[in-house]
Amino acid sequence: MSIPTDALSLIQQSGQALHNANIALEQSVQSQRTIVLENLLAKDGEAAYKKLQTLAKLTQQMATVEESLKAMYTTAAALSGVKLNLPASKSGSGKMKGATPSKTAAGLAIDVIPVKPARKPRAKKIQTRENLSKNGKKVLAFFETALKKEEFTPYTLFAIAQGAGIAPGSVPESLAKVLLTGAVVMGEKGTYKLG
Repeated sequence: MSIPTDALSLIQQSGQALHNANIALEQSVQSQRTIVLENLLAKDGEAAYKKLQTLAKLTQQMATVEESLKAMYTTAAALSGVKLNLPASKSGSGKMKGATPSKTAAGLAIDVIPVKPARKPRAKKIQTRENLSKNGKKVLAFFETALKKEEFTPYTLFAIAQGAGIAPGSVPESLAKVLLTGAVVMGEKGTYKLG
């Protein structure tokens, strides 16, 4: 059984179109991530976050379809007797690392998307009062004057921003780092006390 080379070319073009769509989706995810961060404290922040989740799922699905299309192309090329000149995968995961486009015996280009090497995980930095950021220190100073050790007190992120004198968008990260120091403890639904 043989598959015509024009069919192989069409499968390859489908893969390229799918790859381009995946790149566009990834750009949409980045844009939506920015919108989510900007609207974190706004009323529509939750809706923006749900949209980001949906876009991320769609991007994952597109990547899965792209991998399936690569496998289909490889199978079709094998059935038609075209020898593929693909670099071997170093990781054994099926993804080709550091690959460059190559040509088959029939002269068709094969697009292989290089995969970025995984980052080495950073050693976790132990958060202390001394190595808090400027905003983190402001949040901690606010809490030290506003909270008690004995009872939890409710504060919204916006109220924390106002009390600490920092931008509302900076509160989640600063608050997380302050909580990691143990100087402040978070209770249920936005309640805090000194640790």
